[in-house]
Amino acid sequence: MTCVNKQLCLHKLFKIAVVILISLALLSCSSKMTEGLYQNDTDDEYALQANAIPSDAFVVDQNTASKIFADSKQLSGLSAKIKDVYTIGPGDEFDFRVHGREDISLKGIKVSPDGYISIPRIGIIKAKNKSITTLTNELEKSLTKYYEKPDVTIIMKRYENNKVYVLGRVANPGVVHLPGTGTLLEALSLAGGMPTDSQKSFLSRCMIVRGKNIAIWINLKDLLQGGNMALNAQLKNGDVIYIPQSEDQMAYVMGEVRVPGGILLRSDMTVLDALMKSGGLTHQSDAKRVYIIRTKGKKSFVKRIDIKKLVRTGDARTNVVLEDGDIIYAAPSGMGKFNYFLKELIPSLGVLRFGMNSAEQLGAFDDMRKKVLGTSGSLEE
Repeated sequence: MTCVNKQLCLHKLFKIAVVILISLALLSCSSKMTEGLYQNDTDDEYALQANAIPSDAFVVDQNTASKIFADSKQLSGLSAKIKDVYTIGPGDEFDFRVHGREDISLKGIKVSPDGYISIPRIGIIKAKNKSITTLTNELEKSLTKYYEKPDVTIIMKRYENNKVYVLGRVANPGVVHLPGTGTLLEALSLAGGMPTDSQKSFLSRCMIVRGKNIAIWINLKDLLQGGNMALNAQLKNGDVIYIPQSEDQMAYVMGEVRVPGGILLRSDMTVLDALMKSGGLTHQSDAKRVYIIRTKGKKSFVKRIDIKKLVRTGDARTNVVLEDGDIIYAAPSGMGKFNYFLKELIPSLGVLRFGMNSAEQLGAFDDMRKKVLGTSGSLEE
């Protein structure tokens, strides 16, 4: 194959060289990889700071890691602040009737976008954010100038001021009009629930944004699968419900597995689940030395998992629940032949690119790139 662009060819050769270097590095250090806390203090490399791993770094029960979610007590406090009385708003439609005064009675009065209405004899009056009772009393009071003891009745025909906005991973995102006191489950069902390609994603969490100062996360897994109805938050007019795309959550499996690569995280996916989705361990793997690397800021936690013991004893205490960005590395049982690892790892160039991107963030390959390519910048084309 002839290279038309010399710079591009060097770029691709550099990528392959980096993959080989990473492979050799993994092979040479896998036998002495130590679990613990690694921290990047010098912006050059991660160094082992301590062998002790914080108890909350890896969990086997997703609920223990859900500190960001609002609990039932917090939701109850927010619901208590919501008024049960309906208030009139833009788009509402009602009939205005005055007993014995058909000349000024009107049908189909609509509240304008700015919240005002026009009534015979009275003129333009603000209706926005007023209850039906309050507006009725104000209209009767205004008509006493012209009639003795006017009897006013407001008959609602259309409610438009009880809506929320459902965005994100639902079948029909957009405005949802609630017929009564709305709840989170009611809004999700009116928005169509899961999209048609639900096998690719799952509802694990959602955010409710209320006004300018309140944003709370709801554990949908606990609500939908666990049946915790205390999390079925009462909604307020104008709330925004956002359900993130679950496809954005990925983990990466490297090393001695049959199909290394990135995997989409499903609900409560564990290390064992990820290994199975990657085809399982190869014959050259050391089932006692499977590592999970989790990065948070400038800190990385490395934990060793004995898959052989996990499968033999059924002890799920080490079957860690995965998080977005986790890296699982299955160590080889021995050095093996160099050609074997070229055969296994070179086809995984697209998978290993995430490792190179991580190295890019640390600036580890910048000097090498300058020497090889005579330039600097990202590895991406």
